[in-house]
Amino acid sequence: MKIGFINKSFPPISSATGYHAFEMAKAIYNTNDLNPTISFWGTTTKQTLKQDNDKRFKWSLHRISYSGKRKTLRLFFNFIDSFRLVWRAKYSNQDVYIVLSDPPFIQFWATFLLRSDKTIFWMMDIYPDAFEANGLVKPKNVLYRFFQSRLKNYKPYALITLGAHQTNYLKKYFPQSQFISLPIGIINNKKPLDNAPPYWYNDGDKIYISYSGNLGEAHDINFLQLIIQNCDQAKYHFIFSCKGSKSSEFYEWLKDQQCDNVIIKDHLSWNDLKYLDIQIVTLLPDWTHICVPSKAITSTQYGSCILFGGKKESDTWHYVEECSWIIEPSKNKSQKVKELIDSIDKKVVFNKKKKTLEVFEKLQSEYDRGLQIIISLLNSEKIN
Repeated sequence: MKIGFINKSFPPISSATGYHAFEMAKAIYNTNDLNPTISFWGTTTKQTLKQDNDKRFKWSLHRISYSGKRKTLRLFFNFIDSFRLVWRAKYSNQDVYIVLSDPPFIQFWATFLLRSDKTIFWMMDIYPDAFEANGLVKPKNVLYRFFQSRLKNYKPYALITLGAHQTNYLKKYFPQSQFISLPIGIINNKKPLDNAPPYWYNDGDKIYISYSGNLGEAHDINFLQLIIQNCDQAKYHFIFSCKGSKSSEFYEWLKDQQCDNVIIKDHLSWNDLKYLDIQIVTLLPDWTHICVPSKAITSTQYGSCILFGGKKESDTWHYVEECSWIIEPSKNKSQKVKELIDSIDKKVVFNKKKKTLEVFEKLQSEYDRGLQIIISLLNSEKIN
């Protein structure tokens, strides 16, 4: 069986979507029943190609045209790059195409170029809805509505979603398709962690709280600011490692706060994650079902509890509720943040962290179950 993955990038390029697609490809490759040939359309590095010594995978490398910050240019070139990726994949005649959502238009072009009965959509983010949430278009925009109509008239063989709430949201587009829920954020890290604590860790005297990863359009920078403004510097220590469209604004603001309890790192290692008490996760209301931050699940894997700024209707809260706190959007959000921050102490954190292993084991089971459903689907006669 020939299986093709279409996405903007794959490891070791930093990308949650590419990482999890690559992990799925390895799991499928190791399935004896399928005997698959797996191909990728996207970007990677020579390092990955050299490491693939047994030539398990076929690579069709693609150079991204523009990766700057100007939204209009980025949108235009995303449209072009999406077409080029799908067009090249089309002529490889794969038995199954697994189409992710980065760049944003690849599923749109798939509705024109790929047979629906050979296509699985993996909904890492939902487009065109993300364009509306980002303020790029209005719901009545003609192009936006055309994008929606293409999805509604297309019936992919199956859709991989990030949770039950996202599945329900997507049924308006794909009422007759099969849905498979697959939580993402589980890291397959087989390297042993360093026994020595990181340099910023001081025997656990303080509560170590972090925001790491993407701080982009979907995330609530104000929630982060409220937490910092209401934290006792003698009690809390912050570790930040932010990237994304709002990270520069956040770091500029942080400079003016004169905080002595803040460390900024370019990258957090797996060993860093092991020593964090709390990880902050945010999701603005308009993005509740459009994306599901993977780092909430990763946090439970490394023993951190979560402080979530978002809505209870999100899959994030559904997954990690037992080891988390939540501040929902409201007019008195500032007061709620202050009350919660003041109520947390080392004992409260310790009790929350005890639940993370149980939460993670449930998520691992759900992931394994979803992956087996996908493999069984690929092995069925209907899709061959």
